[in-house]
Amino acid sequence: MHDFFSDREQGRGEPTELAISDRAWGGLWAAIQTRLSDGSFGFRYPEKCPDGNAVAGCDDTAFFAALYGQVPDLGGSFGPGHAPATLAALDALEFCHAAVAEPQQRDFHGHFKHHHLRFEQLPGQKAFRDEVNLVLARNGLMYKLRKDGRVERLAPEPLGEALHSSRFNTGDDSLDDYLTAAVRKFLDPDPDVRIEALQELWDAWERLKSIEVPGNKLASVTKLLDRAAAGQPEVRTLLESEAKEVTRIGND
Repeated sequence: MHDFFSDREQGRGEPTELAISDRAWGGLWAAIQTRLSDGSFGFRYPEKCPDGNAVAGCDDTAFFAALYGQVPDLGGSFGPGHAPATLAALDALEFCHAAVAEPQQRDFHGHFKHHHLRFEQLPGQKAFRDEVNLVLARNGLMYKLRKDGRVERLAPEPLGEALHSSRFNTGDDSLDDYLTAAVRKFLDPDPDVRIEALQELWDAWERLKSIEVPGNKLASVTKLLDRAAAGQPEVRTLLESEAKEVTRIGND
């Protein structure tokens, strides 16, 4: 990713923005429009040469029909002036990443004055990701387009680093699954999915309370808190108070 002079002098600030502004959308739209113009999306939506089966560019009509069909919240409007809803914009980036490839000119067709194209998908996707992520980062947006083509919400550091490196191996498969799902949902761009992370954490907490002494939750919680306090009475009292409060919140 390119670093500008200001980045080298002052460092790039922490991402804090969740809503894609008109200015940021302009940069993202330009990355998409450039690839419409050079035929990059012809990999998935080819415009055929009238003389045969060779690909000569991108079929814009097919591209936009598919885009609006798969991302209906764009509302049928796609331009640099006004940013669509943030989730729709992010969905559009994922759509484009799946469709893009680097166009390479083969032979020149003199009659129609165009080149026939072949495509390299991975280089095209990388170039698209790099440009998109540069715009997202320079505008302080808490999103990143990953190598697998999925947009991920960035968590504030150092929380983000801890979450991204988390691998749960508690010895209990159910607890591991709840915690893994909580992290995945917390990093999702959709706020409704992020709320679901709380449910996963609650389920993890309920599961945790029953592991030490299976079949006797009260005894299990007592043993759990005793182990966590490590013989420190003040810590033990604090942990029990907090455990009761978390349980009350979840029940309510």
